[in-house]
Amino acid sequence: MTTINSSNPAPAFGESNTQPRLGFLFNILSNISMGWKMSFMIFVLVLGLAGVVIISLRSLQRLQFHNSNLYEFMLIPIVSLDDADARLSDMQYQILLLDDETLTSTERVATIEKIQTDQQAVKAIFERYNTEWITTISPEFTDLLQVNGRLDLQDDEVATVSVIAGLMYQYDTTLKVYFQSLENGEATRVQAQMSTVALEELRTYFSHLVELNEEFAKLSFNIASTDYNKALVNGGITVIIALIAGLFVSYLIVVSITNRLGELTQSAMAMQMAS
Repeated sequence: MTTINSSNPAPAFGESNTQPRLGFLFNILSNISMGWKMSFMIFVLVLGLAGVVIISLRSLQRLQFHNSNLYEFMLIPIVSLDDADARLSDMQYQILLLDDETLTSTERVATIEKIQTDQQAVKAIFERYNTEWITTISPEFTDLLQVNGRLDLQDDEVATVSVIAGLMYQYDTTLKVYFQSLENGEATRVQAQMSTVALEELRTYFSHLVELNEEFAKLSFNIASTDYNKALVNGGITVIIALIAGLFVSYLIVVSITNRLGELTQSAMAMQMAS
């Protein structure tokens, strides 16, 4: 019996003759209970899932910000500014009609009322733009412009809005004088031309404001596309890392368990032979 024991010694705790080793990690795992091993594996998987969720949420917030800029902060102003330009064009046409001597007093009154309605609508659009849509009221978008080196667009926007405010006051005064002259029967063709010229200049700056908002929308769309691609890449990398980490930890645990079972089997066989 002694000869058998010396020729078939039981392997030392933590060793295995059938599985490859990863040294220090296997030694640690061999001394950890099964419950802790499974908890560690679940922790790694949850950590990887949490990374994917965090990256997804951050990317979603960025995309939501760009979506808000595009549809609520730029495209709506563009449509409204186009409407204002159409009303200004109609006002020009109506002023030319007022110069027609064949108009009856009733038709003239109706034309003036139409011009004043369009005038109030244009004022309302501009006031809303100046209080709700101008980019200076959004610190986030201002930072976005600064990071991309396009603060010049915002400076141009502020200057254009300032010019439009002055021109609106000018054409408002010109129209009042012209309408008063019509009521007094003293209206001249020169006054009508001055009114249409003021409106034409105002239309020019409204069109420029539309162009600036289109540039804002284009910039926001390009940045949104870049952020979307980054989100896909970062999400893919995170998923791959989580899978590799999970598989690696699972491999370590499975090998550790296999080694442990091998040790117990060999020890049992050795004890059986010894007895």
